[in-house]
Amino acid sequence: MNHPLTLSQRQHLQAATKQRQDGNPQRAIALCQPLLAQAQTTLPALKIIADSYKDQNQPEQALLALKQRLEHAPNHHEVHSDIASQFFAMRQVKNAERHIRQALALNPLNPQAHNLLGQIMADNHYYEEAVFHWRQVFLLHEPVSTICSNMGNALVRLGELDEACDVFTMGRQLDPNDIELLLNWVKMEEARKNLPIAWELLAEAERINPNHPRVLVIRARLHFRNREYDLALPLLDSAEKLPRNRDKSYDFHFTKGDVLDAMGQYDAAMQCYARGNQLAKELDNFHYQKDSQQRLVKNLHDTFKAKTVTMPSSNTDKSWRDKFPSPIFIIGFPRSGTTLVEQILACHPEVSAGDELSYISRATALAGHMIGNGKPYPECFSDFDANANQPVMDKFRSFYLQNVQSRGIVESNSSLFTDKMPLNEVNLALIAMMFPSASIVHVIRHPLDVILSCFFNPLTHGGNCSFDLVTAAQHYALIYSLIKHYQSEFNINIHRLRYEELVANPRPITEDLLKAIDLEWDDQCLEFHNNRRYARTASYAQVTEKLYSRSKYRYKNYLPHLQPAADILKDIIKELGYEI
Repeated sequence: MNHPLTLSQRQHLQAATKQRQDGNPQRAIALCQPLLAQAQTTLPALKIIADSYKDQNQPEQALLALKQRLEHAPNHHEVHSDIASQFFAMRQVKNAERHIRQALALNPLNPQAHNLLGQIMADNHYYEEAVFHWRQVFLLHEPVSTICSNMGNALVRLGELDEACDVFTMGRQLDPNDIELLLNWVKMEEARKNLPIAWELLAEAERINPNHPRVLVIRARLHFRNREYDLALPLLDSAEKLPRNRDKSYDFHFTKGDVLDAMGQYDAAMQCYARGNQLAKELDNFHYQKDSQQRLVKNLHDTFKAKTVTMPSSNTDKSWRDKFPSPIFIIGFPRSGTTLVEQILACHPEVSAGDELSYISRATALAGHMIGNGKPYPECFSDFDANANQPVMDKFRSFYLQNVQSRGIVESNSSLFTDKMPLNEVNLALIAMMFPSASIVHVIRHPLDVILSCFFNPLTHGGNCSFDLVTAAQHYALIYSLIKHYQSEFNINIHRLRYEELVANPRPITEDLLKAIDLEWDDQCLEFHNNRRYARTASYAQVTEKLYSRSKYRYKNYLPHLQPAADILKDIIKELGYEI
């Protein structure tokens, strides 16, 4: 039974709150200490203590107070919600997700919990789930512009550009001065080549605050898109002198790096990229998750072996092929050229673009449940015979295809659709078990070009490997070893496509690609730059241009900075037929 607070207890809590509000967090903490011994005031006192530690940028101490709070009220939804927020701020995303889901289990009508879970899902590239939870917020609470901004971004990543535009419009009506929403909208219009609208929206943002750092950076980005480097660089120099918000303050350095790279000032560009990556690690804790990534790959090596796992025969997936279009899995390390290959295929009348589909990854999370042994992935596949367990594989296929169908990805005239989720090759054995007759295209590019391009873009795929050249090289080598293992154990049918050859000789390489997928030639495939489809990756600008070779062997401009990474990758480079 909850007892009401006494007058003295309320006064003590109010005094502590006022001290915190007045900028005296240590005094607030001291005032709360006596209240911890009183049952009625323990929870509010610990909340004030946690918030006071946050004010002092002491996240570990704040987390400790929130954990104490959880011990006192393990079934209180707000307690789980608060600790989830702290875990998320500390980039401990799995812990954040666990607690926020518990908060929603205790109170499904908590809009703040739905909002945080939306942010977590978007961070994990699960944009459908993010949009779902933000829709719940709108049902439970009056819409606010910040959620419209986040939801609009997620819809953009899903390719739902018209709905994203509607959500951005609603956000602008709710708060015409939400400059972050306007700037996110600018980026969407730039990405889909609506540059006049992008400039118009940017002008609106400039009327709100012409010296906002992101305003200057995005104006510079638009000039960069037009190759007006002489106009972009002074804007970036001005932005550098301004104080920037903590969130995404490192974007400035990546943009300046791009401009300097285009101007041929490679050493200066590298300094900018290095600073941007360092800030990303410091501000957002984007450190390489080396131990967990190595553990996963080891478990995959140990589980998926020919002597313990039996792959299905190629005709075991007949039952669904006449009912639903087939997937084309485009695999390859991020920045290998997978977006270009998808854009080429998407121009074929029989192919719909699926882009980055998370359903293979999500299937791994449910694998133990679908198999029935309750074990984690990949251990749940130990001693598994896919031929003898076709009903189980039907579950996996149905899960994947039903999600694709619900997204409305596949156009009515298409017999195929693409899935180019980055690093899907980690689960290549599972893909081959689910879809033994599906086409798999492996895009290969010079490894040093790949890791350099990853370093030039703030990507979180691969356990945050791309924020350091050495960790990017380490992860590349790790994934390369896994693909070799899968091939040696199961001889999976894969069509290899070399990016450099595609750029140099697009017609014959595209012909070979279409033959491998069993498609007739179509001239539209070489007109991919005219495709109005929005490519939802860092390559969006490149794939709306004609083929160019300026990204080919780009690493040569940065060789003095690449020696440690080159040492890690030298054997792979040679094995792939490249040289340094």
